[in-house]
Amino acid sequence: MRELDLQTWPRRAVYELFSGCDWPFYQISFPLDVTNLRAYTKKEGLSFYYTLAWLLTKGMEQQEAFCIRIREGRLFVMDELIPSCTDLRPGAEVFHFVTLPAGDDPADFCRRAGEISQTQTRMFDEALEVRDDVVYFSCLPWLPVLSLTNERRVDPDDCIPRVGWGKYQEQNGRLTLPICLEVNHRTVQQHAFRRAEQERLRREQEERQQRENEEEARRRRQHRIQTLFAFVSIVLMVAVAGGIFSLLVRYTQIEQMIVEQRKLTAEIDDQQKRLEELQVEINRQGNIAQIQDYARQNLNMDYAQKENTRVIALP
Repeated sequence: MRELDLQTWPRRAVYELFSGCDWPFYQISFPLDVTNLRAYTKKEGLSFYYTLAWLLTKGMEQQEAFCIRIREGRLFVMDELIPSCTDLRPGAEVFHFVTLPAGDDPADFCRRAGEISQTQTRMFDEALEVRDDVVYFSCLPWLPVLSLTNERRVDPDDCIPRVGWGKYQEQNGRLTLPICLEVNHRTVQQHAFRRAEQERLRREQEERQQRENEEEARRRRQHRIQTLFAFVSIVLMVAVAGGIFSLLVRYTQIEQMIVEQRKLTAEIDDQQKRLEELQVEINRQGNIAQIQDYARQNLNMDYAQKENTRVIALP
């Protein structure tokens, strides 16, 4: 918590203008698209009411005007805001207030708020309700509400924001929920809503830019994948073509080898036949009796007989 210097505060004039009013409060209503929020809470099993209260509290914490409190004529800026939600247990006739720090996790806030709502025996926690760093939330989920004001004591220093809504309505496939907001004009002036709208537009621009960046990154990844796929396809086609060519060359070589083998086999068979014929001829020629008969019959030759042999002495 920090104190504002009223003497140098830029909005001092407006503050002093409405300080003279007995009723310096005003209420505005604006439509809020809750389609995505409803889908998110349904998917995660969270309370739509508590989740929306948590989101609005966190949004107000981002705008200094909603965090200003008047204490004995002095202005203080709260470090954080505490949501205080009206709730009604099933079967109960009287509502009660569930007040607890928002924390940083909406799911944890919903869990803690649900536990307090089920176990709290009094209408409100007196130790928390006397604080002024709270935000009051109320809801009438049974009927659509366009405008909603809350009861209050006539205290011009009361700067606690009061937020209410009813039943969301479906329009053109979207869920719209009018939000009713009551504030003190001494601390919350039009600039707060302008800044809130500017912040909303800035965030929308950031989200749109992020989506565009993600889409561009997705397109680049897809392009790289397509390029890689084309490159791999070409490499595979070349490899397959090279493999087919190698197979064709190898097949041609094998065919030539088969032809050569057949020729060699035929030559071997011919040589084997010739060898057999020569062997027969050799066998035939090597028979002594046949040689003698051939010599007698064709050459008039025979072995020399002893009685027909004459020895001649050489000088």
